[in-house]
Amino acid sequence: MLETLLRPDWRYWRVYVPDLPSVTRLLNEVVRPVVGGHPLRRWFFLQYMDMSGLQLRVRVQAFAESAALVEADLDRRFAERGTEVVKRWYEPELAKFRGPDGVEFAERVAHLGSDTALELLPGRASVHRITQAAAHTAAIVEGLPADQQVSFLHQYAWYWSGRGARTVAWRPAAATARPDDPAAVRQAGRLFENVTRELATDRVGKPLRRYAERFWTEYRESARRVSPYRAAFQHVHLMNNRLGAVPGEEAQIARLLWVQRLRSIGN
Repeated sequence: MLETLLRPDWRYWRVYVPDLPSVTRLLNEVVRPVVGGHPLRRWFFLQYMDMSGLQLRVRVQAFAESAALVEADLDRRFAERGTEVVKRWYEPELAKFRGPDGVEFAERVAHLGSDTALELLPGRASVHRITQAAAHTAAIVEGLPADQQVSFLHQYAWYWSGRGARTVAWRPAAATARPDDPAAVRQAGRLFENVTRELATDRVGKPLRRYAERFWTEYRESARRVSPYRAAFQHVHLMNNRLGAVPGEEAQIARLLWVQRLRSIGN
C-alpha cells in the first residue's frame, strides 16, 4: 500500500480567491462540471486561509488514461475565470493521518464529504451554512459512544475557540455559553430546533444523514489506528470547512450543542 500511496498521481490546485462567495462560485462553475464529467479515482476540496490569502484547494486523483484530460479541463476552466492558480503534486499526509491505513481512510472520507458538500451547495441560499454545519456536527456526534458525546462537544468548542488562550481576541460569546445562562439556553434551543428541522428534510438532512452513516461505516471497516473520538474530532472540522463554516463558527456550534445536550440530560 505504501508504494501505491507514494506514487505522484494526485494533482493539487491552490486557487486564490477574494472572498467566500468566490469559493462557492468556483465550486459550481469549475469543480462541479469536471467532477461530474470525468471518471475520477478520488477527489476532494477544502477552503483555506494562510498568510498568502484565502484559497480554494482542489485535489484530484484521476485514472491514468484520463489524467491529462482532467488536468487540462480544470486548467482551462480556472483560466477562463481569471483565477490565480498554483498547481502542484499532492503527496499523501502520512504523518498527519498516522500511516498508510490512516491516509486511506482519510481520502475515502474526504471524497465522500466533498461529493456531499457539492450536493448541498445549492441549498446554501435558503439554508444558512451555519445550520448545515451544525446539523452535520450533530449527526456525526450521534455515532460516538453515548458517554463521549457531551465531552466531545465541550472539547471541540474549547479547541476551536482558541484552546483557552486569553490572547484570542476573536472568540465569540457563544463559544463560552453556559448552561445556567438563560440567553445561552434560548440560543442553544433555537439552534437545536433548526438542526432537528433540517435533518428531517430530504434536501439537507438526507445527504447529511447518509454522509454520517457512511463515515462511521468507513471507520469501522478501515484498518485505522485512531479512536472514534479522534477520528470524529479531525474529520468533523474538515467537513464543516467544506460546508463553509470557519473555526470561530464551529466553536459556537459545538458549545451551543453542548449546552442543549446538558440541558436535555438534566431534564
